Amino acid sequence: FRIEPYARWTQYQNLIYFGENALPGQANQKVQHLQAGVDLHLKVWKKFNIHHQLTYQDVTDTSVLRIPTWTNATQVYWESWLFKKATLVQFGFDIWHRSSYVGYM
Repeated sequence: FRIEPYARWTQYQNLIYFGENALPGQANQKVQHLQAGVDLHLKVWKKFNIHHQLTYQDVTDTSVLRIPTWTNATQVYWESWLFKKATLVQFGFDIWHRSSYVGYM
């Protein structure tokens, strides 16, 4: 069981982007992007694992940088070594979800 919180702050200057009409543009102002979230790693039973990542994002100008406010990624997998520990394999599935947002086009 492992919990890893994280936070990232990025500032973009002269960001090149595609506008609503799909034409390129360049932002005159600085655009700030905040990401905060948590990674959760669970070893459920022997070789059975769950990795869950929940992220909150915010930007100062959503007309330039269009991203969802919430994203969620979950991996459920079985993990084991093969060929005398020469290869680590994972069999499982991923679940992705994001909050609604207005993207391009």
